[in-house]
Amino acid sequence: MSGEQKSADESLPEDTSALVEPVRQRLVTIAADVVGRLDTDDIPGPLRPVARFTPAKRVRLGATALSAALDSDDGFRDRVAQVVSDGSPQLAAAVRNGTSTAASDPIDTAVVAYLLRPSGWQQVISEATTRWSTERGHAADATHSAELTRLRAEVAELRTAQRQQAGRVRDTVSA
Repeated sequence: MSGEQKSADESLPEDTSALVEPVRQRLVTIAADVVGRLDTDDIPGPLRPVARFTPAKRVRLGATALSAALDSDDGFRDRVAQVVSDGSPQLAAAVRNGTSTAASDPIDTAVVAYLLRPSGWQQVISEATTRWSTERGHAADATHSAELTRLRAEVAELRTAQRQQAGRVRDTVSA
């Protein structure tokens, strides 16, 4: 592959299938909010019908159009990124500078990386997704463990009750 082709390939947007659903949902929610604040002239053409919706409908019915605009319209993505940067300046700075984001929510980190697209943004998303999956797995393990403990206690109670009932039946038959 020539150097020119490699450079062109590196500039292509990340395949959004790599984004986990909570990241996609957060991106759509933020973009829907931004569309609602923009002047009509600043709204990308494909999003103008979506902008007329109520905020809840923008998220629900405009998700595909909003996602497509975030993927393909650099100007729109930059507007959304500016809103996110203004709301989370420390996280935005950390993502831009490539410094640790370990204390931030991995979903927020992935959203900021996707919108700002600093050098290595795909890696930041990948690491945030891995961290989210790991944290979610541990939370799920804890939930399953608590449920398993509760179910074991319930089974023990039911066995005790069944034995007691069997004893009463024997006593009644014997009498």
